[in-house]
Amino acid sequence: MPSLPAPNTSGVYQIRCIPTGKIYVGSAVSLRDRWYRHRKSLSGGTHKNRYLQSAWDKYGEQSFELEILEYVDVSHLLLAEQEWIDSTSCTDRTIGFNLYNIAGSPGQSLAQTWEGFIDP
Repeated sequence: MPSLPAPNTSGVYQIRCIPTGKIYVGSAVSLRDRWYRHRKSLSGGTHKNRYLQSAWDKYGEQSFELEILEYVDVSHLLLAEQEWIDSTSCTDRTIGFNLYNIAGSPGQSLAQTWEGFIDP
């Protein structure tokens, strides 16, 4: 976990499980709010990603860190996230936790559409 809170800006991030090195890649309009929501649902055992939740349960919160991969304007978030998903192979179970190889959490019914894009 970072000692300082994530910045309140848009960008692409990854959550790394330090013991395994596995990553989860995502993007957010507010990196700070998204990191808070991830930690809250993981700590409560209700995260939608069962692989990330299982690792969190096994290793504990102190074994995870947020890394900002790229600060991106909101209008380019999904494009940048897709590039990171593709380049990191984070949907490969030996590498990462991502469930979908398409940016924007297409399997989540709670994804919101804002001005032509889906905010994960």
